[in-house]
Amino acid sequence: METETMNREEICRRGQQVVDGLPEEIKQRCNGQHIVVDVASGDYEIDPKSFLPAARRLRARKPSAVGYWGRIGDKVAFRIGGARRARPS
Repeated sequence: METETMNREEICRRGQQVVDGLPEEIKQRCNGQHIVVDVASGDYEIDPKSFLPAARRLRARKPSAVGYWGRIGDKVAFRIGGARRARPS
């Protein structure tokens, strides 16, 4: 399937397959780090602090990459809000 015709769900499915298929050593060493995957080729870049440097490195190697952004060992890439706090009495 050409990446131009992939819908959002297909991009997410393929990207998550690459993340799930990472070797255990990488999953353990890079747990919680940001990953950007080219869903067409399966190539990826990992960065400990941000998606942006990883995306830039991937785009430098693969200018036409269709990217999936995720976080290794986590189901969500971003969180909104802070920690839950107890309500004041």
